[in-house]
Amino acid sequence: MKKLVALSMAVLMTASLLAGCGQKPNPGNSNTSASNPGSSGTPSTPDVNYPNGPVQVILPAKPGGDVDSSGRLFAKDMEQYLGVTLVPQNIDGGGGNLAMKQIMDAEADGQQLINYFSYANAVIGGKLEYKWEDIVPVACYAKNDTQILVVSKDAPYSNAQELAEYMKANPNTVTIAVTLGSPSHYHAVAFEQAAGVSFKKVDIGSGSDKVVAMLSGEVDVISSTVGIMKDYIASGDAKVIGSLAAERSSFAPDIPTLNEQGVDIGDVGFAVYYTVWVKAGTPQEIIDKLAGEVEKMTADSTFQTDCENLQFSPLYMDPTAVAEYEQKYYDFLNSMADTIVNDKF
Repeated sequence: MKKLVALSMAVLMTASLLAGCGQKPNPGNSNTSASNPGSSGTPSTPDVNYPNGPVQVILPAKPGGDVDSSGRLFAKDMEQYLGVTLVPQNIDGGGGNLAMKQIMDAEADGQQLINYFSYANAVIGGKLEYKWEDIVPVACYAKNDTQILVVSKDAPYSNAQELAEYMKANPNTVTIAVTLGSPSHYHAVAFEQAAGVSFKKVDIGSGSDKVVAMLSGEVDVISSTVGIMKDYIASGDAKVIGSLAAERSSFAPDIPTLNEQGVDIGDVGFAVYYTVWVKAGTPQEIIDKLAGEVEKMTADSTFQTDCENLQFSPLYMDPTAVAEYEQKYYDFLNSMADTIVNDKF
């Protein structure tokens, strides 16, 4: 029954991706760009009377996890730049719809921001009832590029090429822990498509459950993060197959990407970009001011240290760059949609 419910969710998820969204997404429009695409990308910071009192930062997730921790970091460090209190508020539930409703019910005045690690991911995975055009990007302020594929110390493969060759010689025998329709499922499918192989997928819940399953031998492969796995890697209880990001992480420069090893998952990869958005119709001068202050914050040594403590990398992207990335990420996930919905466990 659990798998039937999960499969139904995956069907709805992909239906939202393929049909519910209608045409291809357009997360940016003429009202979202703080600069022309051909310009330097540095927004102006106009003398506008904003903000008018405390700014609410909506976190579409429960406390804990990276959506929460990134949003709270943003709120804390942005206060000195906006000169007002930023108040994080967790609004979980409804696949992101409850958080979006909070934004939609408010004025389009920039007094409420929503912290989304990826709006594309929300559309695909969250059965979002709102359109791409309902909110517009302000800026990206950090990224997390520490996603990795991991195997136990006893696995007969130690890198991506060896894993791919083993899977070709032993089809449908290598097990991987995933949660149906979640990022871990996309990680598995991306490897399969790039290497021309097939995993035997096992639907396992939380990240900690996956780690236990791998260490106990219940499954052969998991996707996780460097932070979660570093102690097991250091002790020799786990081996890293490769990074799922498009480029090596500064937090793990010795870990090669799958692409470097000949298992080419493309130039988008699975890094997480932490972004803030506002309700569509927010005056452009407010978006410009917000973007300009975010750019200043990302260059601040205090913010950079705070990011490092969470294994985030400070990264500024203006509204145009965020919109362009969201389109690429959507297309990347969309290329796997049919496989995800028709996958057999």
